[in-house]
Amino acid sequence: MGGYLAVNNLNGQDKQVKAVSAAPGPAAVRIPLAELDGGRAKFFDYKTADNKRVRFFAMKSSDGVYRAALDACDVCWQAKQGYVQDGDDMVCRKCGRHFHSAKINEVTGGCNPIGLNRTVADGHLVIAASDLETGRTFF
Repeated sequence: MGGYLAVNNLNGQDKQVKAVSAAPGPAAVRIPLAELDGGRAKFFDYKTADNKRVRFFAMKSSDGVYRAALDACDVCWQAKQGYVQDGDDMVCRKCGRHFHSAKINEVTGGCNPIGLNRTVADGHLVIAASDLETGRTFF
């Protein structure tokens, strides 16, 4: 199952493509933890097996936990606007609701970012490719 990561062009910056490195075992996306330090969310695209782009973000939240979520929610996903970061909050671009970074992967439903299962291993945040493939329904 192939895929790629690319820095999402949310701030008018050039898109940078990065290769996905598979974790041992099932296919996974591995993001170096050093890229997530500093409290800023990093946005990525994952290309599914059927060439659909799934957007997600990863970050180290203000409480020191590495977090990841789809760039979509249960309520506003059809607008395909996702989130933007404002300080310690992720803000829905459609409805304007704020969600504290420490609540990502903790609070679900409504307009909260749809959390992704993740682990930390060998200096990387690891997200199973199968979870991103499942998230394709929101894009």
